[in-house]
Amino acid sequence: MLDLREPETSEQDSTQAEHSTGSDAATTANESIQGSGGDGPSGTGLSEALKAERRRSNNLEKELRGLRQQLTRFSEINPEEYARLQEAERQKQHLEQQLELRERQMEEAAAKRVAAVSAERDAAHERVQELRKERLLERAFSEAEGRTGGDGRGTFFQVFRSMLWDCFRLGSSKDGSDALEPLDAQGQPLLGDDGRPMTTADYLDQLRIHPVYGFLFQQRGAMGTGALPAGSAAGSLGASGFGEVINPQAMSASELYRAGFALNGRSPRS
Repeated sequence: MLDLREPETSEQDSTQAEHSTGSDAATTANESIQGSGGDGPSGTGLSEALKAERRRSNNLEKELRGLRQQLTRFSEINPEEYARLQEAERQKQHLEQQLELRERQMEEAAAKRVAAVSAERDAAHERVQELRKERLLERAFSEAEGRTGGDGRGTFFQVFRSMLWDCFRLGSSKDGSDALEPLDAQGQPLLGDDGRPMTTADYLDQLRIHPVYGFLFQQRGAMGTGALPAGSAAGSLGASGFGEVINPQAMSASELYRAGFALNGRSPRS
């Protein structure tokens, strides 16, 4: 009996030894592979190279798929249809350029019309202001006893207007109505002796005795007097029999002729 069990025991021991030897060898191989793949420097470089190769291979595959898709789309394009679409696109761009040019021309034309209308409006406004100023100036000239009448070259007021138009400015009075403002040579309100702005009536009274503009006004004199002191501003002719001051600068040749007879007590027909 002892002899029979001992061989069986020895066989089992040998089988276990073989299994243990195989497992040890596999373990040793795995350890050697793992050690060579991750632990050493050469194993790390090989792993990185494999990863780079995989990435490059994936990128190439993506590019290849994209090229295949483009080739598929290009194969579906009809050359005639493509040419027609290109021509339609060119016509569209040309039409857009024409529309843009037309819009710019219309804007420029509208701007010119607006400028022309604005100029006409400003001219009309200036003309209205001029007429209002002329009406007030003519009224003031008449109230200041400006001379009436004239000849073929114009009336006394027209001469007055041409010579003294820029000496007045159209303004407004306290109640908002139109009023004339006398101006000095610098275009500022003309001041009187009291330092206040001079009125139009006062300014015209000064022009009455002005050596140049005095001829535009009828000269005044004291009633009942027949002569003036020597060297008076009215001149050496004195006054008429009606007390009116005679200014030779303000008289025509015929008026001087009649005035000479009046001073001598004679009639021009005597």
